Amino acid sequence: EREYKESILSLRKEIDNMRRDHDKTVSLRERTAEAAEAGRLDLERRMASAISEAAGLRDSIAELQEKNEDMVRARDQTAQEHARTLQALRSEHERLQAALESERRHKGTTLSELKHREGFLEDNNLEIANALAEAQRQADEKTRLVERVKLEAQWAKADKKAAEEQLSSTK
Repeated sequence: EREYKESILSLRKEIDNMRRDHDKTVSLRERTAEAAEAGRLDLERRMASAISEAAGLRDSIAELQEKNEDMVRARDQTAQEHARTLQALRSEHERLQAALESERRHKGTTLSELKHREGFLEDNNLEIANALAEAQRQADEKTRLVERVKLEAQWAKADKKAAEEQLSSTK
């Protein structure tokens, strides 16, 4: 009977140990299930955030592509305008060059005529230069006369003032 009691005690201890192990296992499973659920919820939140961010990035990419297409169109339009402007400038350059050449020919003819007239004008210039020199000499003479008259007037005023002072001092 003793052995039987010891065996029963031993079995009870084993059963208690098994219950403790079972409770630990159940508790561990519950914690693992809770952690798994929390991880799943966190993962779902992250996935939702990533999906939202991806949608935002897709929208940004679409906007950037649209802007890029607008810039390409603007660049192409600018290039076409530059090509038209360059062509217009080339045409204008050719026109001006032709006009310049025509002007050079005309100036050559005009220069010949002017050289012919130059002989006549030199004679006239000599007469004009002599007349100008005479006019300048007369103007200088008149200027000196005016200066002399001004000085004489100043001297007369000074003499008058001195005489008045002398007269007033003798009174």
